[in-house]
Amino acid sequence: MVMVLATSNTPWDLDEALRRRLEKRIHIPLPGVEARRQMFELNLKEVPTEAGVECQDLAERTVG
Repeated sequence: MVMVLATSNTPWDLDEALRRRLEKRIHIPLPGVEARRQMFELNLKEVPTEAGVECQDLAERTVG
């Protein structure tokens, strides 16, 4: 048994023959504002930042 796991930000650029052979396609949407805020809080927890840097502001500025 062989399992292939692939990811792409541009699946429409993949070769059609390859896409036909991949049985399941799972679309995972981009994270929303709340999820981005949580990611910033988690990943910046131990990183020194300037005073006044707000994770909520960063989350709102990183749409897309």
